[in-house]
Amino acid sequence: MEKKSCAIVYPYDLQFAPLLRHKEFIGDFEITGVVSPFSWGLCGKDAGYADRGPDIGIMVESDFDLAMQKCDTVIFTESEFPCDFDRTMLPKIRSAADKGKNIAVTLGLDRYKYDEVNEICERKGVAFAYYHSIAWDIINLSPPELERHYIHKINVPVIFVLGDGEKTRKFEVQLSIREQFINEGYAVSQIGSRSNCEILGFHSIPTFLFETRNESEKIYLFNKYVKNIELQEKPDVIIIGIPGGIMPQSSMNNTYFGMTAYEMSNAIAPDASVFCTYYASWKPVYFEKMCEVVKYRLGLEVDCFMLSNSRIDWRSSEDSVNDPKFYYIKNEKVERMKRELAEINPPVFNILGREDAKNMANLLIDKLAEYASVDHF
Repeated sequence: MEKKSCAIVYPYDLQFAPLLRHKEFIGDFEITGVVSPFSWGLCGKDAGYADRGPDIGIMVESDFDLAMQKCDTVIFTESEFPCDFDRTMLPKIRSAADKGKNIAVTLGLDRYKYDEVNEICERKGVAFAYYHSIAWDIINLSPPELERHYIHKINVPVIFVLGDGEKTRKFEVQLSIREQFINEGYAVSQIGSRSNCEILGFHSIPTFLFETRNESEKIYLFNKYVKNIELQEKPDVIIIGIPGGIMPQSSMNNTYFGMTAYEMSNAIAPDASVFCTYYASWKPVYFEKMCEVVKYRLGLEVDCFMLSNSRIDWRSSEDSVNDPKFYYIKNEKVERMKRELAEINPPVFNILGREDAKNMANLLIDKLAEYASVDHF
């Protein structure tokens, strides 16, 4: 087995927390440290504090140069808080390369910035790895038997992970499902709802879904994209994360107007789905109504809900031209809310509970086993 490179992460915050909770999927690297700017309020705390979940066992550091002493590679990643690339990231990339550290980047770079980082690494003789989605070449990557304007049937089970909007912990759910299915011995193909999933060994959401194209064209292309993965990888199951929400939450917070979810659900008919929702003082009727909304907007049946620990500030969502604000709830409070909803169907899970992750995966496996066409289920 090839030895993993020891790596630190900068700048660490909520965005990287799901990857750290499932660091076994970061195949090329062993994470030995995470570093945040001191002003972000994470330094000196367990890395699990970033998403208000259980402890991870890695302390967040503030001294970038000191942390570099225990790594071979520095992973520069996207963050929830603004972090200026030219003033903050680039000097640290230069510093790391000067000290002989390999550079890995998971945030999006334009061509100028990519070339600049690549030139720095070449000059210093260190490796540069770029983990971010690029435009998918529909002509060169697809076998000729896939017709362009035809919805191809996917012959393996497909699981959708969708939700109310951003920061509903959809990515954490995707990784948890992946972990549980792999542990059960299934071959998993996956399309994540983020643009840097290649560092985890699976596919990012394709960029053509966000390009200025005819909507029908996007539907055909995404169907072809998934069919190509099925033919090439021959998985037992495909997990697909849907970015954004299923409808606008306000005039200011539109969550892609639900268009991406609409296009993806028209391209692929999933066999099971998990719906992630914000934390609030929900009553059972909310989940009943949401099942109806998902069914009539997207043609999907919700098999279970995942209650996140993020709470949206609805006033900021309505009034601000900036992104809405979110608050993060302690896991104990999420657990109490989940217990209050214990009798509803479909069931509600808490993604930060390890047993809940297993129970959710078992529910999905049982659902797929009811009508699966493959022996594995």
